[in-house]
Amino acid sequence: MINNGDSALKRFLLKTDKFARPHEEAGTNSVAGGFCSLSTYFLLAIYLAFYVASHLNASFPTVTSIVVFPQKTSKDKIYLPPVTCLAEGGCWYKPTKSGGPDRRKRMRRLNVDPPPENGDGGSPPPNNDGGPNDNNNPPDNGDGGSPPNPPNNDGGPNDNNNPPENGDGNAVDASADNACYYLKQGEVIPKEHRRIVHDSDPIDSFTAVWGDNQNFGLSYDVTTVTKAGLTLETETIQGRKSLTEPFEGALFQVYKGETLFSLVKTVGVNGEEVDTWTNTVMGEDGTPDAQQNTCCHAETTKNPATGETYSEVDYVLSRGIATSRCDEGASDGVYQVKIRPFPTYSLEEVQNPLEPLTLWAALGGALATLDLAAGFLVQNVFGRFSGAGGEGQGVVAGGGGGGGGAGGAGEQVELMDLRKAETPL
Repeated sequence: MINNGDSALKRFLLKTDKFARPHEEAGTNSVAGGFCSLSTYFLLAIYLAFYVASHLNASFPTVTSIVVFPQKTSKDKIYLPPVTCLAEGGCWYKPTKSGGPDRRKRMRRLNVDPPPENGDGGSPPPNNDGGPNDNNNPPDNGDGGSPPNPPNNDGGPNDNNNPPENGDGNAVDASADNACYYLKQGEVIPKEHRRIVHDSDPIDSFTAVWGDNQNFGLSYDVTTVTKAGLTLETETIQGRKSLTEPFEGALFQVYKGETLFSLVKTVGVNGEEVDTWTNTVMGEDGTPDAQQNTCCHAETTKNPATGETYSEVDYVLSRGIATSRCDEGASDGVYQVKIRPFPTYSLEEVQNPLEPLTLWAALGGALATLDLAAGFLVQNVFGRFSGAGGEGQGVVAGGGGGGGGAGGAGEQVELMDLRKAETPL
C-alpha cells in the first residue's frame, strides 16, 4: 500500500508493480514487484541488442524451393558462368538455340511466310490436286505470274533495310542461331552467348568443339555464397586459362561428351542474385556430330568480341565442301561437348529476421517469458520472505511466515466476504 510518507522512488516502484493483485486488494503491490517489472524491460533491451548482433554476425535463414528451369517460351533468362577455352588451338562453339516460340514472329519480320498450322500446331497435309490451291503451285497475281515481294522501306519494324527486333528493342541476327564462333586459348565466351534453356531437342544445345587431342576443352568460374546477411558475401574460383599453367585448389573443367549443369540460385533480401553452377559428366563419347554441328562445316567463323570474320584454315573446321576435321577417323583429335541444364534448379531465398514484424514477434515472445519468470519470483519467492510492514505484503505471502496484523486482517476480510456471499437472501 502506498503511504504519503514513502519516498518518491518507493512510490514509483509501487505504482510500477505489474504483478500486484488488484482484484484482491490494492495494497498487494510491492517494491520487489516494481523492481522486477522494470527489470523485465531492461532485460528485454539487452535481449534486443543480443538478437540483432547475433543475426548480423551470422547468415540469415533461407527458404529453399525447387523451380522448373526456363524453356524457350519463358521470359526468364539464365546464363552459364564465365566459360574459358582451354585448348591450345582454340575452341569453336555454337550458342544455345533459344528462338523458340518467337520463330514464327521472326519469320514474319523477315518477310518469310511461316508454315500454316492445322489447329493443333502442325502443318496441314499437302494439296497436290493441281488446282489453284495446290501447294506445289505458286499463287498468281492475275497475269499468270507470281506476285513479287515489294520492298517495304517505310522505316518501320518491317522495313527490309532495317534489322528485325526480338521484342526488347535489340536487333536480331537472322543467322545467330546457326553462326559458329571461335575463341583463342584463354578467351572467355561473352555473356550474351551463355544463355541456356531447357529443351527436349539436344540438337539445339550449347555445343563446343576443340582439337589438340585433349579431354578437357573448357573451364568455368564457380561463385559461392559464403554469408547471407543484409548483403550476399561471395567467393569466386576462377577457371583455368590452359591445362599447362600451375593451378591450386578446385578444378572446374568441362569434359568431352555430354555435360549436365546444375544451378543453385540465391536471392538476397535486397534482390541481389548469385548463381552457383556445377557440372556432371553424363556421357564420355566426344565424337563430333559432323551432320548437325554447324561449326564442323562452317567456312567462316566469327570472333565473339570484335565480330571479325575468319576464313583461314587455322580458324575453321571445314576442309572443303565434303570434308571436315569433325569427320570420323580424323587424326587430329577433335572432340565435342554438349552442355545442357538440369530440368529443375534450387532457389534459395534469404529471409530477413530483422524485419519489423519478425522482430516484433521475437520481442513479444521474449517479454512474455521474462514476465513469467519475474512473476514467479514476486509471487513465490519475495512474497514468502518479505516482512509484514505497512505495505500489505502479508497478503502477498498469503498471511504466512509471521505476516503480522496486516496479513491476518486480510484473511478476516476475505472470510467476512465469503460469509456474506454464502448468507441466503
